[in-house]
Amino acid sequence: MTTQFTGQPVRPYRGGAYVNAGSSCNIDYSSRNLDNELEAPTTLEYRIDNLTDSVVIANWTNVPTPGEQGSITISAALNAMSHQGRDQQLNQVTFRATYADGQQIQSMAYYNLCAILQGGS
Repeated sequence: MTTQFTGQPVRPYRGGAYVNAGSSCNIDYSSRNLDNELEAPTTLEYRIDNLTDSVVIANWTNVPTPGEQGSITISAALNAMSHQGRDQQLNQVTFRATYADGQQIQSMAYYNLCAILQGGS
């Protein structure tokens, strides 16, 4: 049996936070090895994707000094709606941690980007 994917979000996803479009936000991470123990990776990088439109928002970006736990800040410029006529957009942040023994683990976080509606003048 084969399954065809169309690029739309696979549910269930962790619904995450709601963020106003044009606002910065912080995304928390905790880094656990394959034994599920907190461990600081040697490298940590992340990318941001708009799952609603299957668009890459930011390609792989290094976290300068990754720890066992921390957060990244997504700038207001990156939190823009792809289409102005939409009220929400589902964004995914993928973290990729590489450990000293060569293990590589990916994890995801999700947030809903919400348009700020403004009335006429």
